[in-house]
Amino acid sequence: MKPVALAATLATLVTALAASTAAAQVDINMYNAQVNLEAAWEQLQASPYDYHGHRRKALDNVGKALEELHKAAFTYPPGKEQKDWQKYQKNIEKQQQREEKLERKELKREDELEERGH
Repeated sequence: MKPVALAATLATLVTALAASTAAAQVDINMYNAQVNLEAAWEQLQASPYDYHGHRRKALDNVGKALEELHKAAFTYPPGKEQKDWQKYQKNIEKQQQREEKLERKELKREDELEERGH
């Protein structure tokens, strides 16, 4: 192979390797956004009140944002697996049950207040 052809081939390989490495690198901003959204999700879940549906709407929006981040399929940091996403999915059903319970509790409180004349 001629030196010019070899240099061109080598340059093409280096460019391809650099592009694939860059694509596989962690987008730390996306990762941090996911971590913060997961923390927000947990805080909203821990709230004992629904605030007339606003807490539930916030949970829905955080859930949608987490779904979009998952669709983006950015690379996780080394050692970090997608088990966080699986954990989120498992918590959805649990959260729905908790929301129903809180809604029933809030309706009961409102009924009690109405009975007292408030």
